[in-house]
Order: sequence, then C-alpha cells, then structure tokens
Amino acid sequence: MIRLNKIIKNILTKIENKGFEAYVVGGYIRDLLVGISSYDIDICTNATPKELLTIFPNASSKNLGGIDFKIKEYHIEITTYREEIKYKGRKPVEFNYINNLVSDLQRRDFTVNAICMNSKGEIIDLVGGIDDLRALKIRIIGDETKKIVLVFIEEKRPLNGKLFIPLLKVQLIIFMLWYLIKRMIAYGY
Repeated sequence: MIRLNKIIKNILTKIENKGFEAYVVGGYIRDLLVGISSYDIDICTNATPKELLTIFPNASSKNLGGIDFKIKEYHIEITTYREEIKYKGRKPVEFNYINNLVSDLQRRDFTVNAICMNSKGEIIDLVGGIDDLRALKIRIIGDETKKIVLVFIEEKRPLNGKLFIPLLKVQLIIFMLWYLIKRMIAYGY
C-alpha cells in the first residue's frame, strides 16, 4: 500500500462518496512507482461527465468523456470508463461509456500506463505493468500493430522522455550486447 497525496485522495473519495468507482491511473502512478514527481493526474471512473460535473461544478467538460480542472500545482483529468469504437487520426470520434475498469484499462497504450490505485493507496495492476516496469520493458496492450500505428504514426506522439527514453536506451544497449555476443560466437571469438 502506498500513501496517497491528500489532494488526490480527496478527489477519489468525493467520487466514491457519490457511489462511483474512482482510480488514479497512468503516468502519475507509473512515475510514483519509480520515484519521479508528477503533477498530471489522470483518474478513471464509472461516473459520467454529467455526474462528475455535479461533484466538481467548477470543472470544465471535455469532449472525450470527462472533465478537467487544476488544484494547486496539479492538473486533474477525470474520464469515464469507455471503449473506443472509431478514430479520426489519434482522437476517438465514437465511443461508448462502460461500467468496467478492466475493459477501460485494455484500451490504454502500454502496460506501465495501465497501473492504477484506489483511494486506500492499493495498487491495481491487471495487465502486468509493474513487472514490466521492474524489467524496464515497454509492452503494448492488445493488438501491437494497430496500437503502434495509432500511437506513433497517426498520433505522432513522442515517447515520454522522463521514463520511456531511458528504458528504450537500456533495451537498445541490451539488444546491441546480445547482437555483438551472437556475432562473436558466430565468428569464433
């Protein structure tokens, strides 16, 4: 169990007190687990944007099924669990709200971005993100080819420099060492 920041815990508790589920998910949890400070908070819930606006009336409504607001240095984005049906470029233009955390996590890009935490500070890792984080491994959730095209080609999204560039460097070094050893063995060194 991890001690959760009071501001974030308060937001999750407000949502839960109205009878909904709420989890911090993604980059904030990933960064927390590796000791990096983060102020960009993503929360997923089964509350709809309309229901969220009754809980957080000063928030702005987003067209992708959620709300966002700032508290002190934190940027909070709360989205409703959803399944994405159709995209235009990187943006989902058609989606359905769902009432299932597991399905919502399956739509995410990388396993390390699908780790979530509840208001008690309990980590929920349904796709092996913590193991991948420990192994310095970046693993795509679902159809890898489709996600690679969506995330890196259509979306033109750069990798998160704080975490992914160092991980990719480690993976590249390991691959290069493996290749060199393989070649040395092949040539009898």
